[in-house]
Amino acid sequence: MPFPGALRFLLFFVLFQTQALAAAPVMAVTIVQPEQQTLERQETLTGLVVPREEVRITPEMSGLRIAQVLAEEGMMVREGQPLAILDAASLKPELAQTEAGILEASRALERAEALRRKGTVSEAALEQARTAFAAARAARDTAALRMERTGLAALAPGLIYERLAVLGDVTQAGQPLFRLAKHGLLELEVRLPEASAASYRPGQAAALVFSAD
Repeated sequence: MPFPGALRFLLFFVLFQTQALAAAPVMAVTIVQPEQQTLERQETLTGLVVPREEVRITPEMSGLRIAQVLAEEGMMVREGQPLAILDAASLKPELAQTEAGILEASRALERAEALRRKGTVSEAALEQARTAFAAARAARDTAALRMERTGLAALAPGLIYERLAVLGDVTQAGQPLFRLAKHGLLELEVRLPEASAASYRPGQAAALVFSAD
């Protein structure tokens, strides 16, 4: 029985598609379970190594020459360990002068006490001699203490991470000669680029590779 033209075309199209599908290769599909993975990210950053707690070793007196430097950067030191010695030569005349002054004030006080016992000087004069002697003794004690403080020692155990003392230099009161990291604890301070800051969270672990450049 003859078929209408439209029906013949439809049968031809279906037959063509069936043959095309039969000739097409079969694709294999693998089903996997999703899993979470950590992606590594590398960035080059610039930072500073700083002490967690800094201790500054500073002289109390100005004008003293640094006679000896006993510690270098990178050394671990104990509390009380000598770090530098200042030249006390300029302090010796001051100490000698104050010792002479206390001797003179002591003799003056003895004379005033003897005269007071005889009634030839007033109580006010005796009190003035006592005040002068006390002042002379205080001056001698201060000069002796300055002589003792010509040695600089570590104020805490730690790591010398910066040495500013130079042999032969003259000290300035309050200017540090050494910077010490207490207990040797150091930290790295870096500044993240603004574009990368949002990618990090507090407490996130990181591996650091230091460059000597």
